[in-house]
Order: sequence, then C-alpha cells, then structure tokens
Amino acid sequence: MNQRSNFPVDALPGWLADYVNGVAASLQVPLDMPAAFALGLLATAAARVADIKLTGDHVEGLNLFIGLIAPPGSRKSACAAQFIRPVQEMERHMVEMNKVSFRHAVIARQRLERELHAAADASDWDSAEKLQGELDDTPPPVVPQLFADDVTAQKLGSQLAAHGAMAILSAEPSIFSTMLGRWSGGRGMSELDVFLKGQAGDPIKVDRHGRPPDYAERPRLTMAVALQPEALRRLASSETAGRGLLGRFLWISAPDVRGSVAILMSQPVKADIRAEFEHRAGKLFSMEKREQPLTLTEDGEDLWIEFADDFEQRLAPGGDMRDLSGWGEKYRGAVGRIAGLLHLAGNVSPGAVTRAELEAAISIGRWLEGQALEAFAMMGLRADVRDAEAILEVVRREGWHEFSRRELHQKLKDRNGFKKVDALQRGLSALEHAELLQRRAAPPVGKAGGRPSMGRWVVSAHVHSDGFESFESYIRTVHARDDRAFEGFEGPSDGEVARAS
Repeated sequence: MNQRSNFPVDALPGWLADYVNGVAASLQVPLDMPAAFALGLLATAAARVADIKLTGDHVEGLNLFIGLIAPPGSRKSACAAQFIRPVQEMERHMVEMNKVSFRHAVIARQRLERELHAAADASDWDSAEKLQGELDDTPPPVVPQLFADDVTAQKLGSQLAAHGAMAILSAEPSIFSTMLGRWSGGRGMSELDVFLKGQAGDPIKVDRHGRPPDYAERPRLTMAVALQPEALRRLASSETAGRGLLGRFLWISAPDVRGSVAILMSQPVKADIRAEFEHRAGKLFSMEKREQPLTLTEDGEDLWIEFADDFEQRLAPGGDMRDLSGWGEKYRGAVGRIAGLLHLAGNVSPGAVTRAELEAAISIGRWLEGQALEAFAMMGLRADVRDAEAILEVVRREGWHEFSRRELHQKLKDRNGFKKVDALQRGLSALEHAELLQRRAAPPVGKAGGRPSMGRWVVSAHVHSDGFESFESYIRTVHARDDRAFEGFEGPSDGEVARAS
C-alpha cells in the first residue's frame, strides 16, 4: 500500500495552486484542507455561469458538495476564512454595484402597490385588474447573494428560486442539523429534499403561506462544509444514509497534524500570490451566464468515454466502488463537474473543455476515490471493512501467523453473514489489498484429480503489533508498506494463485 498522498494541487490552475500552497504553508495545515475550500470557491462561482455536457444528453451542473473531515483543533476555521472572506467581498461588491437598480426596483414596485390600493379603494376594478397584472409581471427586487451559512431549508429554497445558484460555506457542520429537521422539530426528513434537489438540479417548489409559491427550475447548490469525524459518524447513523445524501459528497479527510506544526515556519501568503488569487477569482465571479452548456473537445470526449467505461466495471458486484451508498454512481458526474470548473478557472475566453483539462479533473477524481473509501470506512458503511474487522478479530485472538480459509471459516461460520466459505472473500480481498494478508498457494493434495487445497494466508507482522488498533484505523492512516512484515516470503507465482483460486 502506498503512503497517503496529498491532494494533487498541480491539477489546479496555476493561480489557485499557488494560493492553496500558500495557505497551507501559512497556516501549517495539510494541502487537503485549503484544496477542499478552493474547490468550493470554484463551484460557488462557476455554478452561476454554466453547466457541462459530457455525452449524449448527460448534462451536469458545476456545483459540488464537499465534506472536509478534520479533527478538532486542526485550524479548520482559519483555513475556511481564507476562501470564505473573498466570497464575502465579492458579494458585497455585487450588492454595491446593484444598489441603484435595486432601489429603483423597490420604488417601482411600491408605486404599483399604492396605485393598486387607490384603485381598489375607488372601486375602479378595471384599473385595479390592470395594475395587479403589472404587479404580478414585475419580479420582486432581489439583493445579490452568493452564499449562506446557517439557513432554514425553506429559506434556502427561496434563495435558490431567486438566485438560481447558492452556496453554503462553513467551517462548522450546523447545516447538517437543518437537514435532520432541526427547524421542524426533528419531524421526518422533508428538510432534506431541498438539499438533494439542489445538488442534482431537480426543480424545487417552495410553498409559502398566503403568497404564491417560489420555483427553482434548475437549482445549483454548492456546499463546502467541515466536520469532525464523530459528527460524520452521527450523520451516517441517521436517516440521511438511506436518502442518498452521503453519496453526493466528495469527502476529503485531512490528516491529523497536531503536534507536528512548526509555528516558526509559518509565513503569510505572499502579497503577489494573494493579489493574483483575488483578481482571478473576481473575474470568475464576474463571468456572464452561458445559455448553452460547456462541451468537450473531440479527444476530450474520447477520454471521457474511456474513463466512464473503465469505472463502470468497478460498480459490478464485488467491485470496490459498489457499496458506497451511491457514491460510485455519482462519481463520474462529479469528475465531469470538476473538469468544467478547471476549464472556467483557467481560461479568460472559455471554449470547449480540452483533454488536458479532463485529465487534470480525472487526477483529482482518482485521489478522491481513496478519500471516499476512507470516509465510508470511518462511517462504518463499508461491508468489506466490517468483514475484514471480523477476520482480524479471529486472527489476533488465535495468534495466527498464517491460516487456511477453512480454518477461518470454522471460527466464523456461526456469525451472521459467514454461513458459507465464499462469504469470507470480500474481507480477505480487502486485507490483501491493504497488504495485511498475503496469499500462499499450495499444490493439490490427495489423489490425482482430487480437490485442490485452497492455500493459506500469511499474516503481516503489523496485525500483531502493539500499535495496531483496527483495520479501519489502519486504512485511514494508510501506513507505508514495511517489507520486513513478509521477510523471507517470496509470494506465490501467478500459476500457484490460479490453482489456489
């Protein structure tokens, strides 16, 4: 197993990569943390501008749901502020620029309302009907808004109806309480619908007492929210797990660096890097909305089809991306969205998304795959991890340094889910992939043509070490391989593996 890798920051446009590196160095935090909010910032801006057409009728919005998992005391708030503050400044600038037109719209609407009341008081029903029609055709004035923090589901629905695209950017997970029905007394999961539809771009209707409903025809909701591992586990144990919410997030698990921060090494982000970031982000937020979606170049489309087809195989029964609460089914669309973000962020005059931009998006996506596997293991929602934990419990209890599949089955057959020997394969494969087990094949035994041996499994020294806590914690920290764990064991040949299988 390879050592845990950092976010592939070189896949970002140069101006944003420089800023992410600068923030990470300044705050002494892992690259993963500012990268998460950088993607949130791009989606906040770009979702207002365009969608992306991948193949056929497959169109994706450019909004993202990002969940940053980080332990307490990891400087989440300071990091989030480096990206939320610029969005606040953009929003203030937009409000200032629209102040006059907003005031004129308010005055015009108030004039119509006064004239309507006067006509009604005078029983001039023809004039009243005409004025009411004008009033109905005059949209209420809207103050520009880019993002929210702690907001009710109904208010969020109205904001999406008014603005089309909205973002929730926060270093705290309070918005998840809203999803769970905090403002409705915890009754049911109706609060969740706005978030699910906002991520997918499905139409939203918000009913209001005594007033016409609000409609968001093509909502684009972005979320970039930080939460602690324990909050993630509580979320996974709630009703949200069955509603598809968890599968819509790109989960990023920042490593715990507490105790290794070099305070004296912290330096402010260089002025020229910050100025370039603010300039380029401002240009992205000032882009005009495109009526037609972005498209892929011809060679970009070829790469997309190859990537999508290859990933489809991993969603088959037994595939590593099948049992992740719907995450794998939404993953390809997320990679397409990231390609659109990188395209808009890297071009002054956007055209078609190139193969190179799609390659950069896929490199980010590949990294996110590992993050998703870690996150769903942390949530306790991965069947392969649960099976692996059960196997390791037996191995450690029995003190085994090697074992056969039949020996293992004898110890587990009375447990639910392990009635048949074949049920062990999912957990054994996960442990082999993590290099905690290694298979030693054996030749057939008994008479010629008899039943072949299924071979034996050699246990890594890591499993019996004092520092080993669990399989879930092991894959989360992603230890580098220690070759001494299998010292003196050369491993089976391909032919031996085939016979043992």
